[in-house]
Amino acid sequence: ELLKVDGVQETIAGYTGVPNYNGKPPSYESVCFGRQWVEGVRVIYDDDQITYPQLLNEFWNKHEAKIGSRQYAAIIFPQNDQQSQQAQAWLQANDQTVRTSDGYPASLVQIEPASP
Repeated sequence: ELLKVDGVQETIAGYTGVPNYNGKPPSYESVCFGRQWVEGVRVIYDDDQITYPQLLNEFWNKHEAKIGSRQYAAIIFPQNDQQSQQAQAWLQANDQTVRTSDGYPASLVQIEPASP
């Protein structure tokens, strides 16, 4: 779905969530049972066509977070300090308006450091 957004050039699916993983990829089971890793999507985009906050809005509109499931959690992994600040501002601005399809508030959204 994100590939349909103007300015998004590429998406790469994989796993993320642990800064020090010793080069070992996670097993599917470790992701499913919430052992540190989460499924993730790296989004390559043209910031002349879409801003990072706009991209966060697109992410939220296309993602359904699940309570109690780290695998399907809504976690933003900023790549630098500027993105981290923008993600925090986006979360604060949307705290009262962003809801999951189940009606849960945006507090489901977490911001964590990106792993390599």
